[in-house]
Amino acid sequence: MFVSAAKSLCGTDTVSLNGTGKATRATHPQNRRNSRDTCNFDREFTKMAVELTPTDKLFIMNLDQDEFLGFSYTNPEYVNPAQG
Repeated sequence: MFVSAAKSLCGTDTVSLNGTGKATRATHPQNRRNSRDTCNFDREFTKMAVELTPTDKLFIMNLDQDEFLGFSYTNPEYVNPAQG
């Protein structure tokens, strides 16, 4: 017995049930329209209000930063608000 179903939102999500009786899911690469495209996320999730988790300042101060020595990264899409 082989049953398969596919749905397409902005990409394809395929679920199949083969002779083993186990469901397998294969998610195919999505085509993002831009860097803020949320088509891979459930609409109910993207409409939720953002709630940031407060940080424990003492914990942050005591983090071992030695792993990051010599590391540097700049987001190529970052726009400094002061530079417009």
